Amino acid sequence: MAPLVQGRSNTDAGIVVLFSIAATVAGSAVGAITGFVGRLSGIPQSVRMICAVLGLAVLAARELRWIQFRLPDLALIVPRRLVAVAPSKAAAIWGAYLGAGVLTIIGFGAVWGLQLIIFALAKPGVGAAIGAVYGTSRSAPAVAISSIGPARRAWERASPWRHLPSIALRRAGAVAMIVCSLVFGYEALIALL
Repeated sequence: MAPLVQGRSNTDAGIVVLFSIAATVAGSAVGAITGFVGRLSGIPQSVRMICAVLGLAVLAARELRWIQFRLPDLALIVPRRLVAVAPSKAAAIWGAYLGAGVLTIIGFGAVWGLQLIIFALAKPGVGAAIGAVYGTSRSAPAVAISSIGPARRAWERASPWRHLPSIALRRAGAVAMIVCSLVFGYEALIALL
């Protein structure tokens, strides 16, 4: 959202709402599609759970910086020219990029961890709900900042998004993936017995 508010003294509330809705809908769509793919894959649930456990363990190790690799993403951005000419269109596109998760630069493994969980559960409705929450969470900070004038300007000057990959956030993500890994491992073991 930062590109949409740069250089604008007042951010149009409609643009911010459009941005947030696009992020939520895109996240929900990606979650539902992943749930359908899990359901239609024909892979037994126990195997999907084991794959999720292994994937979450690898992502947790990455978040703890025990191993290093770049997460797959498309690194798409909204061109500045579009922001200047059609801010509503830019807001919808940028919201969809952020909400989908894998279309922008990804610093954390959470989006891929969520996709593993949704695939393992193979429930499109649950996937849509998880994706909607993810999409909303991606848009919430920008929505909050854009609605507060002085704070928004301070946010734009400081550009804290560059500093978000902090050790504490990475560790929190790793702990969450480890917990999910243990739960899924237990479920897979019970399913196999």
